[in-house]
Amino acid sequence: MNYNLSDIINYFQLVEKKFNLNISYHHPLCNSFLGDNVSIIKKYNSHCNQYCLHIKSNPDLHKKCLEQQRSVVEKCEKNVFLGMSYCGLEEFIIPLYTDDITLGFISIGGFSTNYDRSIEKIYKLEEDYDINKNYLIEYLKKHSKAPIDI
Repeated sequence: MNYNLSDIINYFQLVEKKFNLNISYHHPLCNSFLGDNVSIIKKYNSHCNQYCLHIKSNPDLHKKCLEQQRSVVEKCEKNVFLGMSYCGLEEFIIPLYTDDITLGFISIGGFSTNYDRSIEKIYKLEEDYDINKNYLIEYLKKHSKAPIDI
């Protein structure tokens, strides 16, 4: 069965709405692989939930986010896995690959299954980067369980 990029975007939108999740894809090789279609899917090239936008409002943390994406690509194999970001949110990582080349990954996230660990990371961010922890904690309280069975 063949799918086009519009089908994939429609599926992303369905998952985001049904499970209140954020979907994004990451890695420059994805962009070159997508070619002219990059403009169609560019909205999904970054986490857009309010938590991540708040984190990325700090230029140093935005840079750290981009660096972390590179380390996720290095950890990608051909299996889906669950991981927690440096800022305390969890995400399912779905590798994108062709032959033996990892092009990047799709991230489906914006939740926390380990509230205490997420809170530790938030306090560390506040200590190191003067981030408003209260804003992040309020978001986390609303998204502290996985939206689907893990």
